[in-house]
Amino acid sequence: MEYKISDLLDSVAEDCAQPLDGHMSASAERIKELTMMKIHANEAAAHSVRRHGNRILIVAAVAVLVLALSVAAYAAGWFGLNGVLKKESVGATTIWQVENQQPVATTPLQAGKLTMTQPQDGPEQYMARVENVRAAWKEWTAYRDECESQMPWLQPGEMMVVDDQEHYYAVNKQTGVDRLLELSDEELREYYEAHEQTIKDLGYDYRYGVASEEMAQKLEEIASKYGLRLRRGEPEIRWSNELTSVDGDPRFLAPGDFPAMMAEELGRGNVIAEAPTHVDKLYWYSTGTFAFNMSFSDEGPYVYSHFTCWDDMMTETEFTKLVRDVNAVAVRSHTAPDGTEFSVITGAAAESYPSTGAEECIFYAYLDRGFFSGSFDAQGMTDAGIDALIDTFICSNMGK
Repeated sequence: MEYKISDLLDSVAEDCAQPLDGHMSASAERIKELTMMKIHANEAAAHSVRRHGNRILIVAAVAVLVLALSVAAYAAGWFGLNGVLKKESVGATTIWQVENQQPVATTPLQAGKLTMTQPQDGPEQYMARVENVRAAWKEWTAYRDECESQMPWLQPGEMMVVDDQEHYYAVNKQTGVDRLLELSDEELREYYEAHEQTIKDLGYDYRYGVASEEMAQKLEEIASKYGLRLRRGEPEIRWSNELTSVDGDPRFLAPGDFPAMMAEELGRGNVIAEAPTHVDKLYWYSTGTFAFNMSFSDEGPYVYSHFTCWDDMMTETEFTKLVRDVNAVAVRSHTAPDGTEFSVITGAAAESYPSTGAEECIFYAYLDRGFFSGSFDAQGMTDAGIDALIDTFICSNMGK
């Protein structure tokens, strides 16, 4: 198992307490914590390879069978999990749980990962667009993975593990021979922060993982090949002034001002049917991609939603979800008042690190100008209540 910098950055992005800032805002302590979690997972994988080779073959066979059964279970149509499930993730997804105040990794055979910012399948009329954005991302990530250098203290073919006393070791993945590393937590933190700063200085969305001028040239080449636009610079951000504000800063708006602003900046008319009651924040890029987190009643849940234009270089990691059992979810369709056909998925909650205990509803729709998705805690809500909340979004107006 390779230990790649993008693995940690994806974890930080998914875990960030401020997910819509467009920045990496995890603390140094959280970076260390995630590093330890990743290393523990790699260590467990290394021991499994060395000590349980036969068991891995058996588990792999079972996983293939489970995957086949799972595909049959949710392949009744293009909607449901098919549209957003990374099929290769079924049976290979790590679910983090907390036991005795320590993170513990498990890999349920029917667990999977959803990517809400890049459709994985779709109806025939949209498949050419789906395949185009997926092919571009696949080509880019293959190149990016080849470019990612290992940590400077590792030799070719080595991975890093840590023991219970937090001593770091370099382990040869073929022979299992290890050597003690004189490595401090501060060195780890500085390494990740320097890598992050390099990505930021190059001026692309950090989720692309562009870490050199050479990589930037390749990304431009791939985007041009597939006719896609790249996200550059920092996104535009708006916050609600009900929670905090800076006098005279136009980025802080009253909740009631958001509908008109969003209609002007993000669509061809109103994109939400009513003013939100509470707003966490909203951001958008020059490509037209946007995301927001807001609620529409004092009692109602916050809805995290994301829209990506078809000609945007979509990423897989910006908005992801874990599903403990792909066969245990409930899937149905819902037609909104403007005619938008939604796939609605409930029962997809997964215990992860940290565990939220939410009973999530996940929804998405294929639109003429892009792909729209969202999620919220639907605990205690009826189907009618869920549909009414989804109907708040006027998808036919989304996209410039």
